[in-house]
Order: sequence, then C-alpha cells, then structure tokens
Amino acid sequence: MKTPGATNFRMLPRSHSGNRRSRRACRNRYALQGENRNKSTDPTGLEGKGPLEMAAYYFYPKNFSAWPTASGELSSAWGNRKEPTAGTGDFHSGIDIAVPNGTEVRALDDGRVSQVADHPQYGKTVVIDYESGLVSAEMHNSSISVKVGDTVVTGEEVAQSGSTGAWTTGGHSHTSVWDSASKVPDFTKDSSLIVTRDTVDPSRLLPPIPNSYSVGSGVKLNKAGNYVNN
Repeated sequence: MKTPGATNFRMLPRSHSGNRRSRRACRNRYALQGENRNKSTDPTGLEGKGPLEMAAYYFYPKNFSAWPTASGELSSAWGNRKEPTAGTGDFHSGIDIAVPNGTEVRALDDGRVSQVADHPQYGKTVVIDYESGLVSAEMHNSSISVKVGDTVVTGEEVAQSGSTGAWTTGGHSHTSVWDSASKVPDFTKDSSLIVTRDTVDPSRLLPPIPNSYSVGSGVKLNKAGNYVNN
C-alpha cells in the first residue's frame, strides 16, 4: 500500500523529454527489460540483486533503458583507475564491457545519430543524442552500423565492438556519457582530444546490470550503489 505523500521515483517524468515513445520503441524496451531474467515476472529486474543495487535503482533516476551489449563483463568503470596499457593512474571517461570483437553494440535509448568518426585515439566512434537530453559515444568499435542523421530506438544495433584506436587491450565496448550536447567534443575534427571529466557516470543512468553480465575483478559496487574501479 502506498504511503500518503510518498514519491514514486520510477514514475517521475523523463527529464528534457515530452515526446512519446513509438510503438516499436516500447516493444523493444519491454523486450529488453525481460532479457536474462529467467522468465521472472519482477518488473524492476531486481530479483536476486543486493541492497546496494536496489537502493541505486530506486533513488537515482535511470535515463537509459538498455545496456550497450546483451552480455559481457564490466571490466572497467567510470572514474579514476590504473590505465591498463601504461600502468599509470588516469581518469576513465566511461565504462568498458569486455566482449568478443564483432559483438552487437546497441542504442541505450531512443535518439538520433549526431557523429560518426574514425578517431586516432578512440577508434571507430558513434555519438547518439537521446530524447532525454543525454548523449553517449560508443568507441573503439570494429565497424559502425548507422550514419549521421539516422533515428535509432532502444536496443537497435549501432556498431560492432572492436579494439580500434589507442589504449585498448582487446575487444570491448566503451561507452561515455554527457548530460548536455554542448559538452560533447567533435570527434570528426579534433584528432588530439582527450575525453575527461565533462562526462558523467553511465552506471548511474543505466538499468540494473543484466544477469547475463559479470563484473571484473577491477570493479566493485560502492556504498552509493555505483560501480567504481578498485
């Protein structure tokens, strides 16, 4: 029974968006919500999750509907870490999902492709502006499946994972997120850019991590319910 005056955080409107989802997008979203749940009827996807993940789900707004791949290992989180190729401390601008080269990389929500680039550092990169006002860049891909101006829906393939560019140790999907399009660099023109702290933590904006994912030894869940690097 709902407590009088209580706020249902999951019913709050999506920020910066008054647009209704298309029927196709809704079907995709509900299909993705059902992924890897062993046919669970739990609508939140929290069955079997710990208290930190449950707290994160209810008290942080979730502006995305899907993770970038259907499965994989969360091998590196957003924030400070030891850079894997140089072994020195650095700031990681997104999350890495370790997957084989050629794995489908998906749109996190409904949006439009704003950039496609082959960058010296970040490799084959696709940037998507979402209806929520957020922006993501999927980097180091082996190939891009969309072009600038394309409209994409939740879960649609936008690229195939790879290891292009610099600072990579193998096949993976890298996702960086910005809370405003004005902060996103131009990957098509600036060959020397380094993506830094203008980004936001994707793990605070994604749904609960799917059961088809594993978490690497270099990543842990902190007290706030967010994934961080050890």
